[in-house]
Amino acid sequence: MGVLSDPADAYDGAMPGIVEEAILTLDAAKPLVVLGAFGGAARDIAIALDLLAPTFTVPRTKQHGSYAPAIKKVGRLGSRLPSGLRSALCDVADDDRAEQTAFQVATIIGKWLTSEKLGS
Repeated sequence: MGVLSDPADAYDGAMPGIVEEAILTLDAAKPLVVLGAFGGAARDIAIALDLLAPTFTVPRTKQHGSYAPAIKKVGRLGSRLPSGLRSALCDVADDDRAEQTAFQVATIIGKWLTSEKLGS
C-alpha cells in the first residue's frame, strides 16, 4: 500500500504487485475478478474500476508517490471489463465469504471466456 507512516510497509517501486497484475491482466484481455471486500490495493482497484462505490475508500495517511498514479492507470482500463458481466463483478467485489466467492469467481471466469469465444 506504500503507507509512508507504517515502518512495516516495505512497498517500494513503480506500483504494488497486485496493481501491476491487474494492469497486465487487463492489457492481455484476460479475465480479472477483483475481490475488493478483502481490502487493501484490491479494494482500491475495485473502486477504480467502478466495481465498488467511492464510499468504500479507506482513508490513509500519505502513501508512496507511485501508488495513486498506478490506481488511476487501472481505472483507465475499466472499459476492458465485459459490460455483460459488470453486475456480477460488482457483486463479487463486495463479497468476503470465501466459499461463495470461489463459486462466483469460477462462474464469472467461465462466462467471460465463453463470451470471448462467441465474440461478444
